[in-house]
Amino acid sequence: MVVWPLRGGLGLDVSILIVRLALAAVFAVAALAKFSDLGRFRHALERFGLSGRLAEPAGVFFPVAELAVAAMLVPVGTARWAALSAVVLLAAFSAVLVRVVVRGETVDCNCFGSFGSARVGRGTLGRNGVLLAMAGFVTIAGWSDGGASAFAWIGGHAALAAVVGVVAIVTAAHLAFSWQLFRQNGRLLDRVSALEAGHGSGNDGLAVGEPAPYFALPDLDGQRVALEDLLTAGRGVLLVFIDPACVHCNPLLPALGRAQADPDGTPVALISNGAVHDNRANAEEHGIVRVLLQDEFEVAESYHVYGSPGAVLVDAAGRIAAERKSGAKAVAAVLEDLAPPAPGLAAGVYADAGRQ
Repeated sequence: MVVWPLRGGLGLDVSILIVRLALAAVFAVAALAKFSDLGRFRHALERFGLSGRLAEPAGVFFPVAELAVAAMLVPVGTARWAALSAVVLLAAFSAVLVRVVVRGETVDCNCFGSFGSARVGRGTLGRNGVLLAMAGFVTIAGWSDGGASAFAWIGGHAALAAVVGVVAIVTAAHLAFSWQLFRQNGRLLDRVSALEAGHGSGNDGLAVGEPAPYFALPDLDGQRVALEDLLTAGRGVLLVFIDPACVHCNPLLPALGRAQADPDGTPVALISNGAVHDNRANAEEHGIVRVLLQDEFEVAESYHVYGSPGAVLVDAAGRIAAERKSGAKAVAAVLEDLAPPAPGLAAGVYADAGRQ
């Protein structure tokens, strides 16, 4: 193998190896993070414009491809093909990012799955550009021989490699745990602050008559629906905030289906969290047709709803029409007024909701 000397005595083959291993680490972390929350990643793909039907297989394909690229970047024999694959993946993703930035869309990247999520912007483009340049460097400079062998280098520096490996694993685990803790505690502190802002009042929601906060969210088929779309019939809408993992929400699902099916009643729209397939399963079981997906709790928090279930009534003019309802019992009472249960059929549903 020919070693081309660079400034400072660092050979080109070693430089290629360093960039290969750095890329492999980035792709491996990104893949494993996506695998830890596939539902969240599928949802992100839908926000990028992929239909719900395609998002399901694509949500598995991309982390598998990233993991394969990471593994193939380590051996010299497969490094150039892995680098070329990385160029293709990163170039395609860069094109999508450019489209989002040019259109001014608000989309979370979710590039690193549950480890972190940030709005797509120039910073995301810059980071992707750096990774693309690294992959291009390995592809071009290492096409003939792929650079130094990772296994040979580790064999010659076994003690150093072991120390670096242990430190890297511990650091990655610590950062992942700290990030999750920061996100959870930060969200909790935001909610506590919002509750304290109510100064102990009976209802700390938005004031009646106040303009309802704007939102535009994808439905289960990936179509974006805005608040004004829900008001086009000249009537108001009851926004019900749920979560497929919320045990207090499940008893309300039959009533939500009946309320949506009533052509003469107040329209009802569900704003939920979680994976598309989980929400779709609940919707199909109970005849629910209007479910919008928020990334985390951004729309709920804009309506001062700090738990599931919760409900806010918006009038035809797009203003808050009634005090926010929080908890299964309060929301069940609203739904019972909108769509009374059939005799002997669903009375127990409301009773179950009221006890939770």
